[in-house]
Amino acid sequence: MQNDPEAAQPERAFFYWARMYDSDLKRGFTYAATRPCVLIWILGHERLRGARFHNIFQVLDREGREVFTDVLELHTVVLPRLPRRGAEGADTALAAWARFLPAQTEPELEELAMTNAELEKAWEEVKRLNQDPETRAWARKREEWLISEQMKYGAARAESRAEGKAEGKAEGRAEGKAEGVLRVLDARSLALADEQRARILACRDLEQLDRWLVRAVTATSATDVFEP
Repeated sequence: MQNDPEAAQPERAFFYWARMYDSDLKRGFTYAATRPCVLIWILGHERLRGARFHNIFQVLDREGREVFTDVLELHTVVLPRLPRRGAEGADTALAAWARFLPAQTEPELEELAMTNAELEKAWEEVKRLNQDPETRAWARKREEWLISEQMKYGAARAESRAEGKAEGKAEGRAEGKAEGVLRVLDARSLALADEQRARILACRDLEQLDRWLVRAVTATSATDVFEP
């Protein structure tokens, strides 16, 4: 899964595919016994070739479109391109999962679970894991690590943008900190309204951004970040 539109993403996807494919090679291996290796890449952004919600990439001939081998198959599922209900492709099992994965509230998850037996199983498993102390402890550690990484990323990006004139330095630091706030909120799955996201990105008050960044770490909702 990939939520951020980082550079060289196609290359990164093929690196993961190659590593997974290589892990199947063992002593005494024969190429005739090669099994298909399928990589499923779920994306939270639209910066990828192709305009469809679900794309399937293979190695094939440019002219005749003949598939060179079926051992490679790369599926991309672009969540922002999910068809609206009632549109073509909106009622498939894949579309149902694409609605379930980014859902953030229990009522929303409950509603989706009622429409699909597999989603109902998934929701029951999620609830079971939420009650498991070991899983909860692991999730907290992972969330703390993500927040730490997001804050470091924002600081590093601010520093890289701080080169040049004094005005450019302030601008770069503000943009970096604003993106750091957004990344922390995204990492903690706290949904922002469009106007709230725009407010953070437009802010150039470094002290205000610092306050928002600190609050983003402990806030229970995005609204808490903006409280006086």
